[in-house]
Amino acid sequence: LYPRPSEPGGIASHKDGVWRAYHVADGLPVEKVRSYFRDSRGRRFVTTGAGVSELVGERWRSVSLPPGVQEPWTLAETPAGIVGFGRDDGIYRLEGDAFTFDRKHVPVSTVNMVLATRDGRLLVQGELDTQLVLYAW
Repeated sequence: LYPRPSEPGGIASHKDGVWRAYHVADGLPVEKVRSYFRDSRGRRFVTTGAGVSELVGERWRSVSLPPGVQEPWTLAETPAGIVGFGRDDGIYRLEGDAFTFDRKHVPVSTVNMVLATRDGRLLVQGELDTQLVLYAW
């Protein structure tokens, strides 16, 4: 799955020579997709300005987020299967299928990227008072 330049928004996949575009009518909460992520179990997620969605069959469904969380930017997975996502106020994570998130604050004002290391840590690249910061937890 990836953004398709000829489409006005959403996300598209190309399989066996056939394009399939996904839009709001297919369950995306908004047309602007910020990031795409496929975890080790094959689950496919996107982040948008309206939250996180998972592709289930041919439809996107919204993932329940804590109250007030609406704009995640990026997703990553640790070797233990913990998926974390970043947004302006810190890092959140989900484990397994329960979609329960725990807030984990990091010393940055904006989270730009979350990456997982082989030893299970999540690395956070963000900004703090115009300085770029790399933080591990």
